[in-house]
Amino acid sequence: MIMLIRRKIASTVAAGFMALGGGIIAAGPAHAASSAFGCQPGFVCVYADSTIGSLQNGNIIARFERYGANNLDNVNGNHWVVNNQTGGSNATAVMCYNYWGGNCTGTVVNVQPNGWNTAVVVDMTPINSIWLNRP
Repeated sequence: MIMLIRRKIASTVAAGFMALGGGIIAAGPAHAASSAFGCQPGFVCVYADSTIGSLQNGNIIARFERYGANNLDNVNGNHWVVNNQTGGSNATAVMCYNYWGGNCTGTVVNVQPNGWNTAVVVDMTPINSIWLNRP
């Protein structure tokens, strides 16, 4: 059963990736109340890189659930970021250029209004923290 679910998610990811040309993927059947690509409910997760394999295999290198600023160390290059917060569409994750949530004008990773999670590729080289907004 788990293998079938993983295959379905993998095929959904691959189809979404091809249809969208890379950038953003809506994680098919995964809802905010369940794990999305290995990212547990309530968390924002950063993956090892921006390959589909990293996302499909749940190769998470950092996960955050605390609202407000969450600092990053030595995370460079392109990485998948999944927002699996459970607070609805206002529970955003914003990329910040400074530590401790300063200059949060980077990419915003949303939870879709219908409760589906979103996976976004972000260039993390200039990013030093992620701000999780309380819904």
